[in-house]
Amino acid sequence: MANRIPKQAVLWFFFSFFIFLLGNNNHGVWDRDEPRYCEATREMVATGDWIVPRFNGNLRYDKPVLTYWLMAPSMMTFGMNEFGARFPAAMAAAVRTTAVFLLALAMGASLRGAWIAAAGSVTMALLFFVSKAATTDSVLILTVTIAMAMLWMRIKDGFRWSTHLTFWGALALSTLVKGPVGPAFVFLAWLSWHGWNRLRPDVRDAFDGSYFSAPMAGHREPWALRLAAGVGLFLLIALPWAIAVSIKTEGDFLRVSFGKHVVGRITTEPTNHHVGPIFYYLLTMIPSLFPLVGLALPALDWSRRLFSTAQVRFLYCWFVPGFIVVSLATTKLPHYPAPLYVAMCLLMGLFWTATEQGLTLANWRVERWLRAVGAGFVALVGPGLLVATSIGFDRVGLDVPRLPFMLVGLSFTVGGIVAFVAWMKRQDLLAAKSWGISWLLAIIVTMLWALPTLDAQRPSKALAEVLHESFDAKTRVIAVEYQEPSLVFYWGNGITMASKNTNKDKSATSENQLDRAGAMAMLNDASQPTALVTTADRWAKYEREYREDDGGTLLPHVRVIHEGRYFQFEKGRFIDMVIVANGEPRGGAKP
Repeated sequence: MANRIPKQAVLWFFFSFFIFLLGNNNHGVWDRDEPRYCEATREMVATGDWIVPRFNGNLRYDKPVLTYWLMAPSMMTFGMNEFGARFPAAMAAAVRTTAVFLLALAMGASLRGAWIAAAGSVTMALLFFVSKAATTDSVLILTVTIAMAMLWMRIKDGFRWSTHLTFWGALALSTLVKGPVGPAFVFLAWLSWHGWNRLRPDVRDAFDGSYFSAPMAGHREPWALRLAAGVGLFLLIALPWAIAVSIKTEGDFLRVSFGKHVVGRITTEPTNHHVGPIFYYLLTMIPSLFPLVGLALPALDWSRRLFSTAQVRFLYCWFVPGFIVVSLATTKLPHYPAPLYVAMCLLMGLFWTATEQGLTLANWRVERWLRAVGAGFVALVGPGLLVATSIGFDRVGLDVPRLPFMLVGLSFTVGGIVAFVAWMKRQDLLAAKSWGISWLLAIIVTMLWALPTLDAQRPSKALAEVLHESFDAKTRVIAVEYQEPSLVFYWGNGITMASKNTNKDKSATSENQLDRAGAMAMLNDASQPTALVTTADRWAKYEREYREDDGGTLLPHVRVIHEGRYFQFEKGRFIDMVIVANGEPRGGAKP
């Protein structure tokens, strides 16, 4: 088996990399986080300022710089497009999957159990979706996973300089990705582990029952030297950029980034109304675990009997403290606990190993009930998709082909039913294969067929195509009401955001905003080519108020050059859009 392990790890890397890259160029960026990272990276490349991120010409204080540094080379290589932007997330996810496979083996999982853990890293809904997005999350999950893997190796094998420095390096990179979030997850786990072991020091191996104590082999350097070396490496990696950005922004970047976007999201008003009850993440847990819910629930039941074992205790310390913290935070989004779900993948791999070895020690009645609930949920997803496809699209009024969505629903239906029957008969391998095959078929159809049909209904990319076909890069573009970051990214030349209120509104005072009167004045200025992107209703109101309130008259060359109806999937509604220009468009415009 030893000779097979490296080959298996390489296989998982390339398979997962293929899955996480699949179809990334077939659908546009999703508002609002993805286009902000994409556009900030594009502006970083265009301006040559590799220290301070900017979006639409303004400083972007939200996150540190590493995500942009990773996205820039791939976007320079593959183009300023979705594929190039999502490439680093896919790479990070493939490395994470490989690390999960190897860590499962290091924790005592069988080869098949390690396969289950790696399969969870690829297929689990929460991990899958963030791994295909041009945001910070995939890289953050990788850095947390590497740090936790190094903690486990320290527990298992004793102190080694290689694991010690890798641990601190992973924490430094995690800080450059999303500030203190990643290190906070890791240190919460570390503190929980040591606190638990002080209360219950007799820790055993989950599989052979032997007492689990880290050997003193290796190095005997004083703890102060080890801490100094680790913190020194952390500062060597993270501090240069922190100093540079503080100098360039006079301290504002770190103050706003940490104060508003970290502390503020935890303790004060929720950001962008992203609210939820304290049990919000308990409600999202089952969907997040799809399609392996049937395996996860009995794994949790199995693990609660083994808190005295090192493997289970470590994974609970990884998951529970961080889960409590994100549940207490005021701002809630489904992906916030994503780095914690790697522990669930590993737990399922260990449970599978224990089942193979006859070590589950579970009450079969309870396990049977949990198997039925989890596998039943997965089996119902397919029929639910079929119903949503046949009824939901018609009710909403979406004019898209139904066949790819029907195939996705059919794949999950057949796979879910076969897996449910096999799972309840304890034919576990057949059930796992059924879940995996149905998921793989559904993902291929979704990424290569279903999503592209939906993408044609979305506004930003289509509107930007009209702008590029009709105007040159020197044209001033104004956006009113529809001000999605994706429009800024696809236009790629900066957009002036105008207030949707009348000229009596005094709130539009920032450099890249102006009121309605200012927007209309720019549009009525024939000396500067200008295009206004807005909703049809807003344009009708602008015209009426401009004539009635200001007594103005639009020049003859100001006219609507494009009208179209689109669907905003993020908001679940249709929107009628217009593009108004103050001159003759180049080569005509799309109707």
